[in-house]
Amino acid sequence: LKTGHSAQDQTRSAQIAQDVLTSIASQAQTNYPNVIIKQTSTNFSYNVDLSTARQYNTLAADNEGRLVALPNVSQAMQYPYQVLVQINPKVDTLGFDNTFASQVTVRVVTPPSPDPTKSPSGTQSVSDTVRIFSKY
Repeated sequence: LKTGHSAQDQTRSAQIAQDVLTSIASQAQTNYPNVIIKQTSTNFSYNVDLSTARQYNTLAADNEGRLVALPNVSQAMQYPYQVLVQINPKVDTLGFDNTFASQVTVRVVTPPSPDPTKSPSGTQSVSDTVRIFSKY
C-alpha cells in the first residue's frame, strides 16, 4: 500500500496545529482579541486579531515543527508544512457572543500549496483543527 502520506506528516501536522491553538488559548482570556502565536523553543511570535474575519496564510513549519513567519504566501513552498489560520468572529449561530468569542481553524497542508485558496490536491495531506476561543 502506497499513499504518499507518511504517519510522520499526520503526527507533525497535529503537533503544529496544537502548538498554535495552545498558544492562542493561553492568552485568549487576558488579551482577547489580540493574541500572539508564540513558540517559546524558537522565540517565534506572530500577531493575530481574533475579532476580524481573516485567513493568516504566511506561516509555515519545518520538519521539526518549528514555525516560520513568511514575507508572502509563495515562500511556503520552501517548507514541508504550510500553516493557515482562519479567524471567524461570527459565532453567534453557534451560541456564542460575537463580541467576546471567535472560531479559529488551523489548517496544516503538506506539501504546501502555491494558492491556499484552492482545494487541496490528491497528493496533499490536510489537517484541520477547529476551536472556539472566548474572553470568558
